Amino acid sequence: MQAKGRQDRIIEQVIALARDAAPDLTAVLITHYPDVETLDTFRPGETDLGTVAAVNRAVATELAAAGVRVFVQLADRAALRRWLTGRPDTQEGARRRPSPGAFPPEARRRARPAGGPPFGCLRGRGQRRIR
Repeated sequence: MQAKGRQDRIIEQVIALARDAAPDLTAVLITHYPDVETLDTFRPGETDLGTVAAVNRAVATELAAAGVRVFVQLADRAALRRWLTGRPDTQEGARRRPSPGAFPPEARRRARPAGGPPFGCLRGRGQRRIR
C-alpha cells in the first residue's frame, strides 16, 4: 500500500509541473516503455513500469487538456543497441573497432599520437603477459 501512496505523490507532483509548463509548450514528446527490460535499458535502475506509465498518462492528459499537442514514441531496445553500436564513443561501438594489428605497420606509425604508446603494446586476446 505504501508503494501506491508513493506513486500517487509522484503523479501529483508531475501534474503540478505539467500545469506550470503547459502555457510555455506547444508540443511534447513522451516515451512509452512496453516492458520492464526496455525501461531498464533506457533508464537504468528504474524498474517501476507501473509508475512510469501512470506518470506518462497523467502528463499526457494534463497537457492535452491545456491544448498542448502530445506525441508518444515507443522505446525500442533493439534500435537503441543498433544506434549505440554505430557510435565510436560507446562500449558497443568500441567492440566493433578493428584491432591495432589489423593495420599495416606504416599506418600504425602514422596513426600513433606523438608521445603516446605504440600500437600493439597493450595486451589483447591471445597475447601473454611478459614478466
